[in-house]
Amino acid sequence: MNNLLKLRQLFSNKRNVIQTRSDTVQLPARSLHPHWIVGRDLCMYRREDFANVPRSKRRSALALKLPVWSPFERTGHHCVWSGSSAMVWFWDEDNVGAGPDAPDGPGAPDGPDAPDASGAKRSAAGANGAARLRVRPE
Repeated sequence: MNNLLKLRQLFSNKRNVIQTRSDTVQLPARSLHPHWIVGRDLCMYRREDFANVPRSKRRSALALKLPVWSPFERTGHHCVWSGSSAMVWFWDEDNVGAGPDAPDGPGAPDGPDAPDASGAKRSAAGANGAARLRVRPE
């Protein structure tokens, strides 16, 4: 187990960034995968039940609902499913995005929801209310 811990620390060299309304800060902790954390003050939250929608159609139904819920012209989002309920955090994509100080630098994906379009896994919202995104480049 000790060797596994050493290997994890050796390869944990990806930067983590948190963005709030006033600032974007690179966190001192490193991890195996870069994280772009969207602060609570930039997010809106909605929980919706999709029990009447077939399981295979729920992602499409969510995509249709997002523009209805969101007041933003360009909306980024993060969804966590619990049974038939969708817990959705969404934000103004024009105010939240990966810049030159993004976890992977200038070559980072365009915006925090770009990894979702490529099928990357996203982690659940943090205990402080921030939506955590796990970026896994292809």
